[in-house]
Amino acid sequence: MIDFLPEQVRTLNELETAAFNFILSNLSTIDKMSVRQLAQAVHVSTATVMRMTRKLGFEGWVELKYYLKNQNQLSEIPVNYYENLLQLDLFLRKITSKEAGIKLEEAVKLIREARYIIFIGVGSSGALAEYGARYFTNIGLESYAISDPYQAVKGKGAPDVLSIVLSASGETDKIIERVVKLSEEAVRKDCFNY
Repeated sequence: MIDFLPEQVRTLNELETAAFNFILSNLSTIDKMSVRQLAQAVHVSTATVMRMTRKLGFEGWVELKYYLKNQNQLSEIPVNYYENLLQLDLFLRKITSKEAGIKLEEAVKLIREARYIIFIGVGSSGALAEYGARYFTNIGLESYAISDPYQAVKGKGAPDVLSIVLSASGETDKIIERVVKLSEEAVRKDCFNY
């Protein structure tokens, strides 16, 4: 039976949790994967995979693979249950911290001062950007979404335009290029990252 201590699993950050969930979802194929292949499959670094294995109590990827391979009984692991609990736990920890409260107050201030808001995202983050823009528009805040990184930005250089950039990984090249371009064009001098 595969058994991971909940205390160890709770210490995983978002990227490590993604690697952990991938492993649980692909138990039959991960024994053939190298640490690099696993990292590429999950879109994380090999260092992230190695940190995850150590947090779970193993010396490294090979030891974790050996543990998983040599289990006598592979019980059905409720992956969705674990994944949902981990995501909820991570979210609640972040949102209820004092630092998060301070950042949220700063964000509200920036939103109130903005003439209009640009939501930017690609893929799933693009869908969230479109939802955010519609929601803000519905509550009376002028906003629009950019889900295509090559789309033109309305109001270039205006000091009272706020950009809210959404990215699950924070590593999407097109989003990073867009943020750098917005910075260079001085769409907003105040920067807020969360």
